[in-house]
Order: sequence, then C-alpha cells, then structure tokens
Amino acid sequence: MVRHDGISERALAALRAGNMIQAIKIVRQETGLGLAEAKQLVEQVDRGGGSLPDSSFGGPFSDSDQVDLPVAALVALRAGKLVDAIAALRQKTGLGLMESKQAVEAYLAEHPLLQRQFEEAAAARRKPPFVVIAVVVAIAALGVWLGMRM
Repeated sequence: MVRHDGISERALAALRAGNMIQAIKIVRQETGLGLAEAKQLVEQVDRGGGSLPDSSFGGPFSDSDQVDLPVAALVALRAGKLVDAIAALRQKTGLGLMESKQAVEAYLAEHPLLQRQFEEAAAARRKPPFVVIAVVVAIAALGVWLGMRM
C-alpha cells in the first residue's frame, strides 16, 4: 500500500535500513516509475519530503511557483491517462482544472522520456479492438460479394 508520502511501507523500511537501492527497486516495482523518477522520489522522502517535485511552469502562476506531481499522476501519465493524472494533481493540491492541466502538460514538456511513454501508451489505448476491425472487414467483403452477384 502506498503511503501519503508516495512510497510504501516496504520501501520506507528499506530506506530506514540504509538500503536506498532496494527502496528504489521496490518503488519502481510498485508504481511502474522509471529509474530516475523512483530515485528522485526516494531521495525526496529520505530528505523528509513527499511526492516528486515539479519544476516551474507557465500559465497563471509566477516563475517561482512549483507544483508537486504526485506518484499517482506519474503512473497515470505512463499509462496514457491524462485525465487521471490531472485528477490526481487536483486531488492532492486543490488546484483548479485549468491550472492542473497546465501543470501536467508543463511537466510532460519538461520530461521528454515520460512524454514519449505517455504518447505511446495513449496511442495504444486509442487503437480499435480486433472485433471492430473484423466486423468492418466482414461488411466490406459482404459488399464486394453482393456487388459481384449483380
């Protein structure tokens, strides 16, 4: 179970035992985060912080403002679920819809690897299922067959 600071009790126990590498490995397994993100999260928790820090982003906020992107939002982005990532950020920070959307998009723009993973996952989710393709092909074949009979 993931705690409020973004890592599980198992990962926290490894961190407390002085085994940061094991803690990072556990976080990666449990969240699906990449190595850099998991390392950053574990180091943040080790320093007494929580979720991954985001760099500043444009929009209605000043350049000095920073928004923490929660682990749930990162996992949603890796799965190609932008709406879920925005919802996770809104729930954690209380930001409005537009501000949360801008923050998530800015985070993606500043993290090209995550953006590529997001785009690949989103594209895979948009592919029509095999059944729809089969039905379309069957209807086209039926149309050709009927056209040849006339």
